[in-house]
Amino acid sequence: MKTEWKIGEIADLLDTTPKTLRHYEELGLLPKPMRTPSSYRIYDATAVSRVTLVLGLRRLGLSVQAVAAIVRDDPTPAEFRSRLVAVLEEKIREADEQISVMQGRREDFAARERGLLLSPDNQCCCLMLSMPCTCDSRQTPACRGLP
Repeated sequence: MKTEWKIGEIADLLDTTPKTLRHYEELGLLPKPMRTPSSYRIYDATAVSRVTLVLGLRRLGLSVQAVAAIVRDDPTPAEFRSRLVAVLEEKIREADEQISVMQGRREDFAARERGLLLSPDNQCCCLMLSMPCTCDSRQTPACRGLP
C-alpha cells in the first residue's frame, strides 16, 4: 500500500488541482508537506486526511475563513465537531434569511403580475412598476401596455 503521494497524485485522487493545494498550504489550511531532495511536495496519509477534510469543508460551501476557524490549532474531535456545528448553524441562519428575502421578492412579483392581469389592457402600468407616472404627459408603451 502506498504511503506517500506527490501533489499531482493527491490532486487527481481528490478531484482538485495542485494550484488549489498550494494555495491552501499558503493560507495555512494545510500543513507544510515534506519535500523530496528535488523539492517535490510529498504527502503522507495524515496530510491526505487533512487535505480531504479541507476540501470537504470547502465543498460544503464554507469560506476559507470558516474552514480556517474550524481546523486551526489541530482541534480534538470534540472541538472540531463543536466548531463545525457553530459554522453550520450560521450557514443555516444565512440560508433562512436568503430564503425569506427571496420569498418576499416572489410575493412582490406575484402581486404585480396579479395587478397587471386584473387591470384593463389600456390602463397605466406605472404603479405596478414602482415608477412615477408619466402617462399624462407621454403615452409610452410601458404605460399603455403592448403596442
